[in-house]
Amino acid sequence: MMRWIVGCLSLFVSLGVAHGATELAFAAGDCEDPTGWTVAPEDEGMSRFVPEAAHQGKLGLRVVDENDKVGSDCRSAAIPVTAGKTYELRFWGRNLTGSGIGVYLCFHDATGRTLNDQRPSQIISSLPPEQAEWGEFKVYGVAPAAASTLSVWIHSYMASRVTAEYDDFRVSELSEAEATELLDETTREALARGIVTYEDFGAVGDGVADDLEAICRAHEFANLHGLPVRAKGGSTYHLGVKALTAKVATSTDWGTARFTVDDSGVVAAVENHRQPLFVVDSLLSAMTVELEPVKRDQTQVAARPERDCYVQVQSDARRVFIRRGANQNHGSILRDCFILRKDGSVEGPVDWDFESYTRVTARPIEEDTLVVKGGVFTTYANRMLSDKGYHYWGRNIVVRRSNTVVDGLTHYVVGETSIGAPYSGFLTASDCANVTFRDCFATGHKTYVTIGSASRPVSMGTYDYAANSVVNFRMEGCRMNLINDRTRWGVIGTNFCKNIVLEDCVLSRMDSHQGVSGEYTIRRTTLGTAGFNAIGRGVITVEDSTLYGSSFVSLRGDYGSTWEGKMIIRNSRWIPGNGARLSPVLIGGGNDGMHDFGYPCFMPEEISIDGLVVDDGNHPDDYQGFRFFSHPQPPQEKLPEQRPFPYQPVRKITVRNLQTASGKLPRLPDGYTATSVEFLPDGK
Repeated sequence: MMRWIVGCLSLFVSLGVAHGATELAFAAGDCEDPTGWTVAPEDEGMSRFVPEAAHQGKLGLRVVDENDKVGSDCRSAAIPVTAGKTYELRFWGRNLTGSGIGVYLCFHDATGRTLNDQRPSQIISSLPPEQAEWGEFKVYGVAPAAASTLSVWIHSYMASRVTAEYDDFRVSELSEAEATELLDETTREALARGIVTYEDFGAVGDGVADDLEAICRAHEFANLHGLPVRAKGGSTYHLGVKALTAKVATSTDWGTARFTVDDSGVVAAVENHRQPLFVVDSLLSAMTVELEPVKRDQTQVAARPERDCYVQVQSDARRVFIRRGANQNHGSILRDCFILRKDGSVEGPVDWDFESYTRVTARPIEEDTLVVKGGVFTTYANRMLSDKGYHYWGRNIVVRRSNTVVDGLTHYVVGETSIGAPYSGFLTASDCANVTFRDCFATGHKTYVTIGSASRPVSMGTYDYAANSVVNFRMEGCRMNLINDRTRWGVIGTNFCKNIVLEDCVLSRMDSHQGVSGEYTIRRTTLGTAGFNAIGRGVITVEDSTLYGSSFVSLRGDYGSTWEGKMIIRNSRWIPGNGARLSPVLIGGGNDGMHDFGYPCFMPEEISIDGLVVDDGNHPDDYQGFRFFSHPQPPQEKLPEQRPFPYQPVRKITVRNLQTASGKLPRLPDGYTATSVEFLPDGK
């Protein structure tokens, strides 16, 4: 039945070749020529081709694993396959001593990436311990959408001690009729219905039974047949503790169904706390793109890919975002991402000079938009002690497919205690382009304290939303609770993104750590006391919005407080510190010019204000009006007048239609005159 075709499989039969099946050329299959197989260095001599292991002919494969720490590793040469076709692998084997060895049927894309190397997508046949005599075995698998080759992998499990022998491997491609005969009645009904449900694959939905494996199988089946997935209304699916990830590659409607992620008190039971529960991914194979060295702001390259693709480049030649402060580090390797069109044009111009590359990754951009709708997820928070350093948890939903919309997803967090480790973003977009989160609800997480890399206490918390290396990331109509609760961590963090837009959202914070470039737009949005944080280059635009941060925009000091470009503020309102008694600063941040962040640092070149209401009525007695920014590089004792890494100041500020509750005009820092300020006549 198709359930086991697409999932973990242990099947032992001794039938002949399926009638009408087409046997493929598989030169390595008879084991007569060991060069048709690759034995990995980690195998350490466990896998050998010897005459004593021959079922017929001169040689066979013998595996002798007497190591309970590592397993054997022998793989055949790849043979071509056709995506969507069903394949039968036959082989002869016997188990001489011990147990715990499998024959895996592996499918690969055009780049050699294995497409089914994670549970429950693995296709395995394990020799029974009692199989002392030669017997013939069969295993079946359907080639995923991106598959171009197939290989056979013989691997003894790491904790096993076993001696086994194999020979006479044969691979056949089944006809459509033969493949259909393998389906069970439930699977036939799903195909006829045109919609896949989790119940088709054994999900219970009672909130108690572990449904994650059934959910994984359902999506794998839907991906193979291009069918949408629909959850059953009124069901509560428990996602258990197994290290499983459901790959979502077709439109999915979770509707009003509920999903439980119970991490409370089960740290030891969670098999892999960093692994995601769902990955929204592409069925298209990765591409190979040859890129010449590129320069900053380049918008055209010589490469001509077969289709538009998302490209990410990395180079070890330089490190950037060298963090300063309690969480100091040695920075990140140089990286960039952009959209490369078929005509060689670049969307999201290059941010850095690349003379060479350590890695170039290209993933095709799908022409259609995949929509994941609904779903009410509740995470019972972990209670993992994390008193030194960061031990991020996944157990989340990750979007890696370009052209994806997540619409109407709700996430609650309950059961937080005084002890807990942070999560890396329950809803995360990563390494793709054109992603939208729409009308989603998130929960603010409790803030914890840990010891940072500088051996000092630092605050630590969870971003319920996250985006990393995304080109064109949007949030529309997203909401959360407790946006001005200072005991809660800011709700969203991003790194290495291009073109971010928030529209009609109500969130506690918008934060970009290691840079955003291009257009960074906040529109018709409310941001709470955790604030609006920015690092990068391009144009920041805040319009028709209300902000409660102590600064209107905070340029992160741990990354040099740099924004290379312009800042535009239109028709917005600022309640500094949610009405706290303070002397507010419009553009927060600072840089003493003594640290190398891996790049020159800038204040915004120009700041344009056209329509801003500042509620600064609650202020100290000596208040003289809010400051545009702090002194870019104030004189300090023990610091030289000429700093090794100078901080470039604002060149010009223009102000129109400004209102302050205090009645006082804004001002430059005391004693600072290098920035031109022009107050324009009020008007439309």
